[in-house]
Order: sequence, then C-alpha cells, then structure tokens
Amino acid sequence: GDAAGALEILDLAAKNGCDNEFTAAIRTSVLQRSGRGGEAAALRMEKIRAGSRHAVFYADEAKARLEAGDAAGALEILDLAAKNGCENEFTAAIRTSVLQRSGA
Repeated sequence: GDAAGALEILDLAAKNGCDNEFTAAIRTSVLQRSGRGGEAAALRMEKIRAGSRHAVFYADEAKARLEAGDAAGALEILDLAAKNGCENEFTAAIRTSVLQRSGA
C-alpha cells in the first residue's frame, strides 16, 4: 500500500478541519502497518486517555500489545474499554485470545 499517500490525505483532512475519530483510527492503522507502531500506539493512547468511546482504539491497542507479548497490558486496555462502555465483539474476541495465550 501507499502509506505515505494515505498519511498525506489524512494530513489534508486535518488541515482542512475534516479530521475526527474515524480518520484518527485510519491514521493509527496506517502507522501500525508501515512500521511506525510507536506513533500508532501514542495516538491510540491519546484517544483512550481522552475517554474515546470508539472501540477500535482499544481493540487495536490491545491487539498490538498482545502481539508484542504483553498480555497483561492488553488486558489493561480491554478493562479500560469495559470501564468506558466500549466493549464489542472485537474487544471480546481479543480478550479471549489474551486469556487463551496467557493460560488463564
């Protein structure tokens, strides 16, 4: 894919006042897929700490932590999703994966 092109479009959306949580979620996905996981995590955590009610930030951050071998961190994010009323079938599936991998 053309990560640079996608980020350019997202930057234009921000410049023109058209950015929102949906475009932020797309940005985190592009960053993650283009090897910029640290930036993606920072943006996801910014949204999570701000109390976002969009489950994608929680699901993607938990999945990234699980893939990095941080099952406890993944559960922490999933617990925040529950606390903030953002659980859905994706966060539930990730929670199941975390519990299976951690032997719980």
